[in-house]
Amino acid sequence: MARGRIGGVADPTDRRTYLRAAGTLAGALASGALSGCLGGTGGDGGERYLVVAGFTASWARVESPSPDAPPRLRFDAAPVDEEVRADGPGAFVLELANLAESPLHLEPVPSPPFGVVYAVVGRVGGTATADLGSESGAPSPRFLLWRDYAAEGCEAVVDAGRTVTGCDPPTSPLALGAGETVTRRYELRWETDGLEPGRYVAAGEIPYRGVDEAAYDASLAWRIQFALRERVE
Repeated sequence: MARGRIGGVADPTDRRTYLRAAGTLAGALASGALSGCLGGTGGDGGERYLVVAGFTASWARVESPSPDAPPRLRFDAAPVDEEVRADGPGAFVLELANLAESPLHLEPVPSPPFGVVYAVVGRVGGTATADLGSESGAPSPRFLLWRDYAAEGCEAVVDAGRTVTGCDPPTSPLALGAGETVTRRYELRWETDGLEPGRYVAAGEIPYRGVDEAAYDASLAWRIQFALRERVE
């Protein structure tokens, strides 16, 4: 697959703070975006659509029982459909590879290995923050990155595509063989509530262990950053 631009996350403390704030799996909608959902045409009658720009991907180990040992997992990501239109979604592919010479077990989560991926307020190049609601009960400024969550044990998508409910995590870990790579496609759908021009971040953390290890003492922190720019043609 095409590669994202990989770079480490410099400060482990900042990274852990970021992951707690953003949630286990989150992403980001920039401030200053248009209110409400996008329409299909611009003021001059041209077709409106969004284009993915400035995409980067990064990863780092958060904790490991052997911090001096080589990493056993690698993350990568890239956009595969960069235009988001009313008649066709944009899409990213997220990739996870086992670099070890033996199998690894990934902690069970709904829709493994990355889970249900959302977006929350943030900015490209900065630490993400997550506004998970307000005292007034206003919904979080986030949107859902789509895949067939229902086929992976989640119940109906509700609230105009904003929320997935009733996800049952697998009863056993996801096994990743030596040298094995898994990929997952996530779509940016035009009709999704909250999908607007702006800057975004999506991030998560994946605990893992060797098959002979009792605890998930190591984890991989991943992050993608991108912008959505409006176009009219």
